This record gives sequence, structure tokens and C-alpha cells, in this order.
Amino acid sequence: MKKIYMYAIAVLMFANTIFGQFNAGASGIILFPQGEFKQNIGENGYGISFNGSYKFKETPFSLGLNTGWARYGSETRTETLIWPVKVDVTTGNDIYFAQLFSRIELDAGFIKPYGEILFGFNYLNTNTEISDVDDFGFDDIASDTQFDDINLSYGFAAGAMIKIYDYKGGNDYLDKLFFDFRMSYMQGGNAEYLKEGDLIKGANNEILFNKSQSAIDYVTINVGLSFQFNAQ
Repeated sequence: MKKIYMYAIAVLMFANTIFGQFNAGASGIILFPQGEFKQNIGENGYGISFNGSYKFKETPFSLGLNTGWARYGSETRTETLIWPVKVDVTTGNDIYFAQLFSRIELDAGFIKPYGEILFGFNYLNTNTEISDVDDFGFDDIASDTQFDDINLSYGFAAGAMIKIYDYKGGNDYLDKLFFDFRMSYMQGGNAEYLKEGDLIKGANNEILFNKSQSAIDYVTINVGLSFQFNAQ
């Protein structure tokens, strides 16, 4: 999970050195499963996303990439690794996504409403991590993926960026800071996945699965910050 974050940040920083008029942002997300996906997992997901976009000069059009992660279920137990050392064992059910988007936005001064069309993929996995007790998940000792699947998705989004700071020429590079609110609806193909409690230890320590399968449809609400950079 940490590698995904670092990779996303590196991509945005690299893109920022290439493009002229560029927006980059990060936000917290709530993921609301829809349809059969909602019936199967029974709870929302919570996570984080990153986005970057290039706006064509003197037009309302942008192209960009949105990527992120949400966890929709987890279980943690404490076990003895080697006596008397105890560790936390956490099994998490996660969805990662990456979406290319085309955006049209209206510049109305302090606010920029926008709409997007998106196409990408979802990666669902169940992963178990071993960490020090009470380290809040920041120092994994080991991890292993027990189950995963991937599918394509498409959808649309709408949102608005509200200007909260203008650097007014005081910075040759950074231009404006926006509060960004965004909602999206994504439809995905069928995928198999596990929910909380579906990873089972067999009588002979074998790994057993209680798999679910459905289309991966969901709504997300994103709330975060977006930085606008000067054209080069």
C-alpha cells in the first residue's frame, strides 16, 4: 500500500516537470458500493486518492489520471510470533483503482465547476500483514496477498474547485490552491473478491476462501486539495 502511494506521488512530480499548465491534488475518499457489490460486502470503503491533469491552454479541456485506494473491511488479531514476541496480524480487503479522465471545466473566478468521463480498472485484493503491536500499521514486518482479481471500469464524475489561496505572482511556479469536492459513479465488469471473514483457516492450516462475485459498481465522494501551477 505504501509503495502505491509513493509511486503515485512520483508520477505526479515527474509529470509536473513536463507539462505546462498542470493541476495536482490529493483527497480523502468514501466509496459507496452499489447493487450486488453492496449486497455482498455490506459496508463502505475509506481511503485516499491522487490526481493530476494537464489543461490545454486557452481551452476548457483537460486530460488526467486519478488513482487511489480504499479499504472496505479488515480484521486484526494478536498472535505470538516467537515466544514471547507478540505481533498484530491484520487481514484487509482493499480496492485499488486507476482511471484516465477527460475533463471540461468552467472558470467562474473563485470557483471552477467541472465534469469528467473516466475509463480505467479496479484491482481487488485480500492481503495479510504482520506488524509490531500498536504501531498503527506503519512498520510492516511481512505481508502476503491471499486473493486478488482485476476488472475494467468506466463512468463519470462531477465536482467543483473553490479557490482558497492565490499566490499573486509571489511564486514563479505555484499559482493557486483550491478546495476540491468531487463525486463519481463507476461501473465495472464482474470480479471475484473476499469480504471481512471470508478468509478461513482449514483443519490442516490450509487457506480456504468464501468468494463473492459481482459487477464492481460504486460511487465515490472525494474531498481534498488541488494545486494549480503556472504555465511554463
